[in-house]
Amino acid sequence: MSIVEQYEKPLQVAFKMPAVQLVSMKSNTEKLDAIGSRLTRSIVSWILSTRRRKFVLQNDFEIIVGGFSMPELNGTLVIPAHRQHERIEFDGASIPMPWLVAALSFDVLRPLGALLIPSIVHDYLFYFGEVQVKGSAEPVKIDRETADELFLRLFQSVSGMRWWPWVAWVAVRAGAPIIPYHGDKGGWNKQTVMVSITVLLLFAFLYLNIPALFWLLMVLLPGLTLMNRLVNWIVSPYRTEQQDVEKLSRQD
Repeated sequence: MSIVEQYEKPLQVAFKMPAVQLVSMKSNTEKLDAIGSRLTRSIVSWILSTRRRKFVLQNDFEIIVGGFSMPELNGTLVIPAHRQHERIEFDGASIPMPWLVAALSFDVLRPLGALLIPSIVHDYLFYFGEVQVKGSAEPVKIDRETADELFLRLFQSVSGMRWWPWVAWVAVRAGAPIIPYHGDKGGWNKQTVMVSITVLLLFAFLYLNIPALFWLLMVLLPGLTLMNRLVNWIVSPYRTEQQDVEKLSRQD
């Protein structure tokens, strides 16, 4: 039986650790099993490792929150494992290239590490724009800025860290014009503009002071993204062949 974990600052937070199951690794294994060439398998395995981690909850997750700026959210938030009989997939705050981000953050910003609890709540809010609070007749509607603030405060409480939660918050705010919130992409509000300027200044600092790291990021970030898109092209012939074999075996 899992123990209730409790935290006091900046929010009062209490929860039992959720049971999660990785589904991205399973799909990666299925793709790799369809590949016969050892070299191709090694290349595809490395590319797949850069993909965002996806996981599902084994059971509904409940987290007690107190002291948040939006009073309606102070209570027991319920994050269901299923919605309308479909299992919900989470991706750990949409972290791209998880191994690279983990390395650059000294193993802090990992989807299944310190980010797990805040990202479960944050991902759910991004999908549905609302959350059920025990005792409320209707789900509480939440806008994007409030969801990001809750993510920040939960991360600060659960991790006990001061600066890394702000780094994670900057990242989610920077993605506002790109990553949809409940189906709608965010606009260029004041916070997003400030975050974008901060990111640009950071890259300018790296370019002027640590050019080797700057050019490494310039190569890795777009390069790994493009290679991710090539995975299906590389794997598809093997998958098609395997599917044909499976169809013939079923007919027999």
